[in-house]
Amino acid sequence: MPEALEKWGVDLIGNLLPRHLELIYCINQRFMDSVAYRYPYDASKLQRMSIIEEGHNQKVRMANLCIVGARYVNGVAELHSEILKQTLFKDFFDMKPNKFLNKTNGVTPRRWLKCCNPELANWLDKWTGCDDWILDMDKLKKFTKIADDPKAQAEFNTIKRNNK
Repeated sequence: MPEALEKWGVDLIGNLLPRHLELIYCINQRFMDSVAYRYPYDASKLQRMSIIEEGHNQKVRMANLCIVGARYVNGVAELHSEILKQTLFKDFFDMKPNKFLNKTNGVTPRRWLKCCNPELANWLDKWTGCDDWILDMDKLKKFTKIADDPKAQAEFNTIKRNNK
């Protein structure tokens, strides 16, 4: 959400980190020059893409600074990446679409489960009839068939107790 993006007051940064603010202004000027060159008659685009939000109390748009300074922008999920590209940072995406990626970062819960709880992972292997649920979450849908199976529940509860 745009309202959740951090904006830091220019006065605050200027008082605490004057050289940093000077560098931010330099970065913004260079970036604004490139935007103006690419979109020469679009003042509203310049205003939206500027790192510095103009107004009575100028603010540094931290997300814009990050996008300008980063080699790539990565969403944490495909849906998140699409929101970034199509709405929140559309102007940036239109200017440099190759900068926006969607790579899964970190460990999926299934891989984490396999490493941290091998007993439960083996139980999942047994009851799904496969061991590739770690790569394909749809394979876990097989559990709906055993939801009421007393033997499966008893084994699960034993594993749960063992891990406490």
